[in-house]
Amino acid sequence: MIDLYCERTVTGLWGEPLNTLSNIAFFIAAWTIWRQARRNDRVDASLGLLLVLLLAIGTGSTLFHMFANAWSEWLDVIPITLFQLAFITLYLRRVAGLSLLPLSALLAIFLAASVAASHYPQLINGSAGYLPSLIFLSGMGLYHYRSRKNGPWLLLGAAALFLVSLILRSIDNAVCAALPMGTHLFWHLFNGGVLYLTLRAYMDNTRRFHRGEQV
Repeated sequence: MIDLYCERTVTGLWGEPLNTLSNIAFFIAAWTIWRQARRNDRVDASLGLLLVLLLAIGTGSTLFHMFANAWSEWLDVIPITLFQLAFITLYLRRVAGLSLLPLSALLAIFLAASVAASHYPQLINGSAGYLPSLIFLSGMGLYHYRSRKNGPWLLLGAAALFLVSLILRSIDNAVCAALPMGTHLFWHLFNGGVLYLTLRAYMDNTRRFHRGEQV
């Protein structure tokens, strides 16, 4: 059993009930974006991919907090990584209009920074690996605002909310004595909002794919 958070004090599928149930935030975010996209005729392959990955994040995280073992940990980590890479690629290509060379360079920097940060799991309760995500989201948010995109505050709002959720994730083990349930559930709840805002920013600033169109 992988025991990382305050809430787990026993083995079994319901050792982390709040951490498990709070993953509903990801499914609510996906459902809300899907409804808005359908209503505004914004559904296309790229948004569909991001929604599938968002559902995979919710599913993987739910399984990890239920089973808390090696295979479920991979199901938790992989969708998060794929979503970040897909969102950065699609946003920078379709919204920011970057060509393939600078886009590839930025992706390489993001991957290198994320891998490097992940080698220090003892720092801030294992949250160091998300610092490159916070930096990239903040930079994209600043671009989004200064470029006067539709919903100019969406990505900056997502970055601010992500900072709060990252702090709450980081202090989980430090507050166990005072708050036995921990703070990790708020990481899920707030990140549901983060992912909703990022997808909303993407959806509101792209047009639908046409057959044969390249990203």
